[in-house]
Amino acid sequence: MSPWWILAGVVGIVTIFIARPFVVNSSNRAEEPALSDGMHFVQLVTGEASASCPAFHQWFETAELEDILPGSRLIPAVERSELIAGTWGEADGVRRVHLADGTTALEKVLIDRGSDQFAYKVWPETGAGAKLVEYIRGEFLMAETEAGNCRIEWRYALRPRRGAGLHALLYSHFAVRPFLQNGLRQIIEVGQTRAL
Repeated sequence: MSPWWILAGVVGIVTIFIARPFVVNSSNRAEEPALSDGMHFVQLVTGEASASCPAFHQWFETAELEDILPGSRLIPAVERSELIAGTWGEADGVRRVHLADGTTALEKVLIDRGSDQFAYKVWPETGAGAKLVEYIRGEFLMAETEAGNCRIEWRYALRPRRGAGLHALLYSHFAVRPFLQNGLRQIIEVGQTRAL
């Protein structure tokens, strides 16, 4: 492994632990930041569930986050979520997500097109994510395969905070990507048994 990747990994891990106590001023946190053509770091994971997309989506809409997001080495598991506005699954529904280490994030539904597309915005409120990331656009895309299975893409587009570009890139690669990989693996494992 290149010495540069080792150095990048060390810097990323140190940044995550130093940033844990950071809390964002939350006076306007429920306002949706505008999507722009600015810099985003994108992580994409894919998988396939042995269930139809409509059946899988119907289960997914009501799944409890604590059952399907086990976390990773650098981002803890989801402990619970609470609805704070609207209805989750419908446009403008907002919920607060609590992680096992006490950090939180807000999520807001942007698009719900049934089993085709589900998009939402994430605002990290506390912890490393809050210091490094302005917001995240999360998106699930589902498509039926020829075999009748459901192919799932889970995409995170992270908008770094000004001046945090390098650290946000490392956070995206070393913390967010494993979180998504573990999460999608669990989502498929749980979902395909309950959706059938």
